[in-house]
Amino acid sequence: LLRKSKFVHNLQPDAYCYGTVINACAEAGRSEEAMLMLEWMRRDNIEPNIMCYTSAAKACVESRQWRAAMGLLYEFQNLGLQEKKDTKNMNYKKTLLGIFMI
Repeated sequence: LLRKSKFVHNLQPDAYCYGTVINACAEAGRSEEAMLMLEWMRRDNIEPNIMCYTSAAKACVESRQWRAAMGLLYEFQNLGLQEKKDTKNMNYKKTLLGIFMI
């Protein structure tokens, strides 16, 4: 739907739209689709936010896709995402790092 909305309705999804879809993929246990959404974001020059990484990592861990999950953690740490000093972003970062402590 995100791709279709871009071409049919001339709408440009942002990181929050993609993050919502990635989270839905995680909740449904669809790690491949979650990773595909991250790839589409990069192709569209949209920087994934902390929520996107957290949700995609959650999907990978729950699907036992350990290499993909570790790759996301590595990528997240190396990107040095600009974080706001608010509770929501801090919770996402703790969740992302905590996923690997299971």
